[in-house]
Amino acid sequence: VITPPNYKIQNIISPDNNGKNDYWDISPLGDEGYWQLIITDIQGNRVYYSKNYNNEWNGVDNSGNTLFNGVYYYHLTNKKSASIFKGYIQIIR
Repeated sequence: VITPPNYKIQNIISPDNNGKNDYWDISPLGDEGYWQLIITDIQGNRVYYSKNYNNEWNGVDNSGNTLFNGVYYYHLTNKKSASIFKGYIQIIR
């Protein structure tokens, strides 16, 4: 996978069903479906996990509960190349 040199992973989603930034889209990284995603809250509690992430996270936990506005942390691992990305993402509704 070659990441575009100027690509910055999206760090804000606004899941308000207006069709803009409703989902966390990492498609510019390529290898869709080969990413493992862990989202944690500020205390380090895992709130979302996907073994084969495909741009479907919209600010809810794995039980379908809406997460509060705020900052969360992501850990992305590419299962093909072993690339790892870590950072934060903010939910703004």
